[in-house]
Amino acid sequence: MNALPTGTVGSNQYSRWFAMRYHLRLMMQTPTTLIGVVLAVIFAYFIAVPVFSLLLDAFQVQFGDERRIGDVTGSWTDYYINRALLSPISQSLFWQPLSHTMRVALGVIVISLSLGSVLAWLVSRSNMFGKKWFATALIVPYMLPAWTFAMAWTTIFKNRSTGGQQGWLESLGIEPADWMAYGELPIIIILSLNYIPFVILLLGNALRSFDTQLEDSARILGAPSRTITFKIIMPLMLPALMSACVLIFAKVLGEFGVSYILGLPVNYEVLSTSLYRSIESRQTGVAAVLAGAIMFFGIISLLIDATLLREARKFVTVGSKGVMHRT
Repeated sequence: MNALPTGTVGSNQYSRWFAMRYHLRLMMQTPTTLIGVVLAVIFAYFIAVPVFSLLLDAFQVQFGDERRIGDVTGSWTDYYINRALLSPISQSLFWQPLSHTMRVALGVIVISLSLGSVLAWLVSRSNMFGKKWFATALIVPYMLPAWTFAMAWTTIFKNRSTGGQQGWLESLGIEPADWMAYGELPIIIILSLNYIPFVILLLGNALRSFDTQLEDSARILGAPSRTITFKIIMPLMLPALMSACVLIFAKVLGEFGVSYILGLPVNYEVLSTSLYRSIESRQTGVAAVLAGAIMFFGIISLLIDATLLREARKFVTVGSKGVMHRT
């Protein structure tokens, strides 16, 4: 039988140990705690461990690169980081695909928010004919993979000079230019069509929960439409708009199919296609660096979203009456 700790220090240690054991037993009796522990273990096994293993490849000599690096397999190295970020070929491996990714993301965000905001307003706040049918039809692009739209685009706009076969327009005697058939512009257009439903869903729900008494009161007091839009509606819609921006940016970072179909014929690469090319050519270490960069920008975008959401909480609606919605 173990003796209990003696003395003041021993008694304090025993009290802390007993309290910790009591709280642990109390926590394990709660089903939510057990579910949380199980989910944490599943997350660590299926997500955290593979991601950590992938990132570790960026700092260890991979099989087949021993003679090139001059070290044994598994030893620590910064060769892959220097190759992807600082070497003469880093422009084609990382920096140019990064620039293309950011330009595509910016274009998709601008187009998606511009068109999606207008459509969300029409669906949520107008009395146009066939609004319910129109709202359902607008969600259809979300149900289909984005690469199917890219395949449809190439069927219409591809040309024999770059694509090898004539498309629908060329068969009619109209030869589309390469910039219209492939590359940045069609990628932005296709991804925008696919992500507009995100904006409609997020912003539409925010507009439906918006208290229209604020808008009506401001209009009765003589506030112009510009003031109502930018001083009342926009601040309250800001969290939904920021969520849409972050969601679109994260989706563009990992988008592969559209960029592969429409970018490959003209060697237009983004981070995801550069990552695929590195994996296909068995450059595991460089691929790990590119994957880490994609995850880094994704985490940065989430941190920015969290910061902006804290600022958006300054705009709150305080009142004692029920919220009135306009349908």
